[in-house]
Amino acid sequence: MVDSCNQLQLQMKKIAFSAFLFLFVCGTASAQGYVATQRAQEDMIRKAYKRGRVTRNEYYKLMNEQDKIKETIYKYKRDGVITPHEQNVIEGKIARAEDRLARYKHNWER
Repeated sequence: MVDSCNQLQLQMKKIAFSAFLFLFVCGTASAQGYVATQRAQEDMIRKAYKRGRVTRNEYYKLMNEQDKIKETIYKYKRDGVITPHEQNVIEGKIARAEDRLARYKHNWER
């Protein structure tokens, strides 16, 4: 009886550990995707500024926004799990930054 209880406890511990590991990996993987997207946006902003597509003032606004996105990702990544709400917040910030970059790049074109 005691042996079967120990085996059951061991199995439960394995299941709990597997679930924790799965959640941790999923949270880290999605965070890495956001970091890569954010870095790509930063590169696009730098290239647009070098090519003269955005002004200095627009460049600093866009880069400040990127800093806020990085802070948000870091803040949500600290506990190892990014919840669906946190994902929506990050995706919203990234989408707004992308829209703003497109608008700034084309604001003088008719």
